[in-house]
Amino acid sequence: MRILCVFGAVLLVSAPCKAEDGKDQTQSFDSPLPLAGGATLQASKDKTSLTIAFAGQGHVLFGNYWQAAVTGNADAGESAIVSSGSGFSPGLKGKFGLGYSSFQEEMSPEYDQQVDELAAKAGCLMLAKAAFGQIPKAARPDKIDFRTATNCTETLDKVEAAVRTWKGLPDEDAGSCCAASKSKLIKAVESVTAAARTIVAEPSGGQPSSTPMDRFEGACAAVEDVEWSAKACGTAFSESGLKKAFPNLHEATVTAPQKSFRFRLSGNWAPTLLGVDYRPVKDGTPDLSAKEKWVRLMNGASVDLSVHDRKLSAGVQFAYAEKIDEEAFAPVEVCRTVVQGEYSYKKCKSAALGEPVAFDTMSATATASIDPLTNAVGAFRPGLQVTYKWEHLEGKRRHTIALPVYLARVKSPFDLVVGLRPSYEIMQGFERKRNVTVAVFLGARP
Repeated sequence: MRILCVFGAVLLVSAPCKAEDGKDQTQSFDSPLPLAGGATLQASKDKTSLTIAFAGQGHVLFGNYWQAAVTGNADAGESAIVSSGSGFSPGLKGKFGLGYSSFQEEMSPEYDQQVDELAAKAGCLMLAKAAFGQIPKAARPDKIDFRTATNCTETLDKVEAAVRTWKGLPDEDAGSCCAASKSKLIKAVESVTAAARTIVAEPSGGQPSSTPMDRFEGACAAVEDVEWSAKACGTAFSESGLKKAFPNLHEATVTAPQKSFRFRLSGNWAPTLLGVDYRPVKDGTPDLSAKEKWVRLMNGASVDLSVHDRKLSAGVQFAYAEKIDEEAFAPVEVCRTVVQGEYSYKKCKSAALGEPVAFDTMSATATASIDPLTNAVGAFRPGLQVTYKWEHLEGKRRHTIALPVYLARVKSPFDLVVGLRPSYEIMQGFERKRNVTVAVFLGARP
């Protein structure tokens, strides 16, 4: 895969992942918003990085939430093996955290019951769709829109009406080679539609009560010998997936109020493995003929807190990290004069001089994200994120403000995201320095 880079802009391509509320669109380790599972490839003029992240829920040592990610860059220059992010600080960087997420708290009993009912009704529609797909087109006078359907009983009535039309067609018009083949397929379709009806049918008097999901499992058990129904019965149900597949059914079924306010709190270990080449300095003179390697595991840690309320996500991060001085260890041009008879010329090399020295840094980051920002614009909806980071670097202070603005598809907000990430950086120390960058990102964001 080739990555486009123009005038220092960065193009990001990310592998699709499962969407989860409140995850960071930019996949940044500095963000207090939770990591999103998946892989992101980022490239700039002289750096290419790959970030791989995982996140999960369940009982862990501390809390019910864990996250893990690793990122590494391959630099074009000879000064670093790998590097981590837009700063120099070369290294293979990780972030591993445990915490508590209120997203995992149980909803109200009414809400849980409605989600089970939604899954069962969706299963009924998927079985009806599988049965309808076996009926030849000549017997299907009307097209059924399963995605917008809200009543499986009415949908099954339409499927069975098409079956009755199918029975009256000659074998050659019905796409069957013979009466026996047609009869066998019709029997299988009728068995699937009959099983689907049991999912949405209320138990009659004298029969034990059962949950909608129990009836769905019973229906699938009844048609397990019908090969083409296996896909509908083998579907893994999640509310977000069902909302996307059957939006009208979700709106009509899940009406109980949800908890709008949620939060996540995590403690993270953030190590960086440094491996850099440098030229030693002896008696104040760099030895360009010698190349030495400096390797060290730099430790770091952070506490991340994020809150989520409807379309707003916000968070703060307090972090500690070991780093090296970016300016003192930056590669420089070192030249020596070579004399050959009456002629002389300069021979220069780009090299990092002297052994790097590590020091401790402290930082605080605040992020706010609004998604969607406004109503949809055509097939896309806009989103906005604002990030401010303050960092103390051994007598210096760095302030960075970033403003990612992006568009996501309305139907599938996490399938495609495209946007700009302008950032403004101020370094305060012996002299004030400013830096403005604009990144372009494109890809799937979980």
